Amino acid sequence: MSSPKKADGKKKRIVVIAVAAAIAAAVGVLYFTGAFKKPGVNANYVPPKLIGEFLPEEIIPLEEDEEYFSLDRDVHYEYAGVGTILTDGTQFSSGDCAKLFKKFFDALKAGDLAALKECYVEGYFDSNESPDSLTPQRAYDIRVSFYSSSEDVKFGDTVYDLENFKVVYKLRFNDLTFRSDTLSDVWKSQLFQIALVDGEYRIVNINQFFS
Repeated sequence: MSSPKKADGKKKRIVVIAVAAAIAAAVGVLYFTGAFKKPGVNANYVPPKLIGEFLPEEIIPLEEDEEYFSLDRDVHYEYAGVGTILTDGTQFSSGDCAKLFKKFFDALKAGDLAALKECYVEGYFDSNESPDSLTPQRAYDIRVSFYSSSEDVKFGDTVYDLENFKVVYKLRFNDLTFRSDTLSDVWKSQLFQIALVDGEYRIVNINQFFS
């Protein structure tokens, strides 16, 4: 028969083991529920999705954007040293390069993807990324100026005689649906290479402009 002291010792060990197991279980629950995480950190926090450089609430709806409508939104066009402003009332002759740029920026500002794609040669988007959608782009400070001509330039299986233009414009609240290579409200020059196709100028290629 065991002595009373030995029986008491066994009981104490059982109690200690049970308490230790309970503490370990409690710590595990606290750890997995996030109670031991750093104060002020929410494990379920999801950072807001930016639209370009902006939080959604920072972007003023287009129809309420008085500052944008106060900016210069006209297309300033220059060819062979002669400058003009392209407006809805501008009369274009057949095969006029300016007509293409007026159509391009009208489509861009309207968010009209179908009309914008009509500005490019057939097959352009076979080798260039096509936007899935297009929001109205708040383009302003638009400058288009003739740079040079190039003959017999091959793109794909087609040879073109090109008119090359330096094009710069800014985008207010750039949401990256059209241009992801520039920030909002800054100029980044591009070289538009256009060609006469079936009596109308079309965009053949666009590159960054290096002067």
